[in-house]
Amino acid sequence: MKKKLARREFLKLGALSAAGLAAGLTASNAHAEPVAVNPAKVKWDATADIVVIGTGLAGLVSAIEANDAGAKVLIIEKAPKEFEGGNSRISGNLWLCNNDLEKSYAYYKAMDVGHTEDDIVKWVAAETMKTNAYLTKFGVKPLRFSARAFAPEHPQLPGADSIEMYADNGTIGQAAMWSKIRKAAEDRKIKVMYETPALELMQAPSREIIGVLAESGGKKIKIKAAKAVILACGGFEFNEDMNKQMIPGRQLFKGTVYNTGDGLRMAQYAGAQMWHNHVYLGQYDTIECKGMKYPAVLRPKGDNYLWLNKKAVRFMNEKRPARHGFGHREYAIWFDGLTGEFTNLPCYAIFSAESGNKKMTYEGKVHAWGHYADYKWSDDNSAEVAKGWLYRDDTIEGLAKQLGLDPAKAKASVDAYNKMCAAGTDTEFGRDAKSLKPVAKAPFTAALLWPGSYNTFGGPKKNTKAQALDPFGKPIPRLYVVGELGSYYGFMYNGGGNLTECLFGGWTAGPHAAKLKSWG
Repeated sequence: MKKKLARREFLKLGALSAAGLAAGLTASNAHAEPVAVNPAKVKWDATADIVVIGTGLAGLVSAIEANDAGAKVLIIEKAPKEFEGGNSRISGNLWLCNNDLEKSYAYYKAMDVGHTEDDIVKWVAAETMKTNAYLTKFGVKPLRFSARAFAPEHPQLPGADSIEMYADNGTIGQAAMWSKIRKAAEDRKIKVMYETPALELMQAPSREIIGVLAESGGKKIKIKAAKAVILACGGFEFNEDMNKQMIPGRQLFKGTVYNTGDGLRMAQYAGAQMWHNHVYLGQYDTIECKGMKYPAVLRPKGDNYLWLNKKAVRFMNEKRPARHGFGHREYAIWFDGLTGEFTNLPCYAIFSAESGNKKMTYEGKVHAWGHYADYKWSDDNSAEVAKGWLYRDDTIEGLAKQLGLDPAKAKASVDAYNKMCAAGTDTEFGRDAKSLKPVAKAPFTAALLWPGSYNTFGGPKKNTKAQALDPFGKPIPRLYVVGELGSYYGFMYNGGGNLTECLFGGWTAGPHAAKLKSWG
């Protein structure tokens, strides 16, 4: 790497690699003219040693560690202050801490199924073991969930007994852990520029990243990053075009709406290699809500329900544990090549009145932890039926017609299910006898269920120093990537893992970037 940049014109972001843009990831904000032409004449609107993009856990930890290593740090955030924090803030605020390196390495390797290099998988396992000790310096009190789900989430895999999950003093959600990290950044007086979306990375002829073109107050501004830029701006959950290209079928997202794939576009345009774009974690629990910006989580009370697919037949055990998508995902993406459709997308949940399920819960505002859009679900679901979110009829055949299903087939499927309930045995999919409750009492209510998830995993490939890599596996100078953007998890996933990688990604990228010599 050059110690000083040549005093020549800048290249527009990614001009060296523009030909390598993948389908579906073209930059909508690309410019025809260079971002800057001559470094000696560039008028910087703001300067810092390190520019961090994003106020999620990964961005905050990166900023804190870079600051503590002596660097001047500036954070820019796309969202208004009231919505800062990304998915980290609105998550369950749970994390992992392994108790044995070799066992946890075996577990992570089994989850990865060969999608990620072994040295990276082992590094992830090793770093995860440090999380509890690291968090205590911020006043976080790790309390293990010894009898909760996700610890481990995949007990059948080798090394599973080494996986432990924690929360701050046992508190789920409420931004419990994130808030303490945010306060630590505030105590260090690290500046945050809100409502300042990053548009492009500014890149020199040497390929070094030397700044960010952003927008603030309706104007484009140039922010100098004398040492590095750290991308911590989340995934592409709310970018429909990217979803169409990288997620089989369709699923709905319920995380922060400010995650629109900006980091993928910027990094790819700068020449970064992409990885893990195929990973997502949907489970059947989400419905679209006409007139609302966000989907709703639908989790019924009681057991008097079944699921039908587009052919009006049951296709799985409705009570099978989802395990962050593995349990329901494989059914959701099943594609019928003969009919040319995703037969199980959406699936049709049919409920009956005898369950006592008068209220189907819309958990929180975007999701179970409660943020953004308030909505109070009606006690008898009538308001949601009137809105067109749910469907209702006094007969199964009438309900099927509303859903566009074959009425006779739907009735036959429900009747067959009810017979199994009476016999106490699910001969089709092995649903537990205790949960086999009939769907027989009118009125019948239905919902179109889609796989729902909070985040994506794809993005720039990175090494064990959190450096973004080009298509040849070489680090792009002065560019780091942390958090769910280019997640280290390559296939299966254990709950709590995303916040864990935010932590170790941040404590890796921040100090490493701070040690770099300024380009000018």
